[in-house]
Amino acid sequence: MNLARLFPHAAPVPPIGRPWEPSALPSHGGVLAITDADRRVFQLLRSQNIRRTVLARLRDGALPAEGRRTDVRAIAHEILWSPAYSQFEAMWVYWNTARQLWPRDYFARLEFGLPWFAAIRLDARFPRWLPRLRAFVPGVREVGPFDSRRKCAQYIAVLEEMFDLCRYHDVLTKAPHGQACAYFEMGKCPAPCDGTISLDVYRHMLAASADFAQGRQSHPLRTLEEKMRGAAESRDFVAAAKWKELLERCQGTLRRARPITSTPAEFRYLVVQRGETRSRVKPFFVTGGSIDAGPSETLRSLPQSANRWIARMADAPNPKDSQVAHHIEVIGLVVHFLAKGPKAPGLYIRFDQLPTPDKLRDLIREAFAPAARRAAPDNVS
Repeated sequence: MNLARLFPHAAPVPPIGRPWEPSALPSHGGVLAITDADRRVFQLLRSQNIRRTVLARLRDGALPAEGRRTDVRAIAHEILWSPAYSQFEAMWVYWNTARQLWPRDYFARLEFGLPWFAAIRLDARFPRWLPRLRAFVPGVREVGPFDSRRKCAQYIAVLEEMFDLCRYHDVLTKAPHGQACAYFEMGKCPAPCDGTISLDVYRHMLAASADFAQGRQSHPLRTLEEKMRGAAESRDFVAAAKWKELLERCQGTLRRARPITSTPAEFRYLVVQRGETRSRVKPFFVTGGSIDAGPSETLRSLPQSANRWIARMADAPNPKDSQVAHHIEVIGLVVHFLAKGPKAPGLYIRFDQLPTPDKLRDLIREAFAPAARRAAPDNVS
């Protein structure tokens, strides 16, 4: 393992009893590794202040941490680090470093989980919507990501309700010799299980639900609204109330459990974070399952920088099928911050919601200029 490629900076650990040279370690944030005499990494850390973290962990006389048997100070030989000036950048650098240092078990060391996707293979013998931790699977219609399995399952449930899909897959697998359930009696399922409709016709219903979920049509909600209004005009207020309740329930679920994007390939974000100083910002270009970092820019250089960033997002290629696991992990990393909502540090703008360069400039200055005026310590913000 070429550690110099992962960590561009290094400093030796002085012998016990000798003081640290203050300038040997930076006071900004980053990802740091502590190695032994054989240059084996035995600790990998994200830090808001590398100098403070190292001195706290390796000060002379420090006791081993609770539950650990190793005195870190006794075996530490060298400190390696890679700069990172925001929480987002530090987590990204940590992920990339950990998977190269420990390819077999790195994921257990991460602070974020995998995103969820609603997936359906229409050419399956008995197709159905399922929540999955995978995406970019050839031949599968995929919706998402979602930031939790619960939201993904809720979204699938509302698809089943809006499109009158089968709720009992074990009965569907007996088609055409299954027994229709109560949903058929309520007019909420066309009973492909007992052959009332063919599986081919049922596949068309599932395809329509996939088109809706992937943003290609919106007629089910309009249909429910038309049924509600038609019942009210006919003075069938019981039916109107039923359709109204169903419409509101579906709309509420879609608001609470909507996917972050309609498909994983559409997961494209411009992420702007703090740069090396309080007057600089750094862009990250998220496309599908990859992240590319751009050079940092001063706040004064906007909107010229914003114009370049928007053009770069427009020209970014779609993700490839290679290293699919890594694509999903990158999406999970970004979703980890998106799930924080307004509390997420930095600025996150979906590609299809990118404003004009002037507006983007204003958004960036609003997000970062106040921080530039505060006399805060160097950080991972």
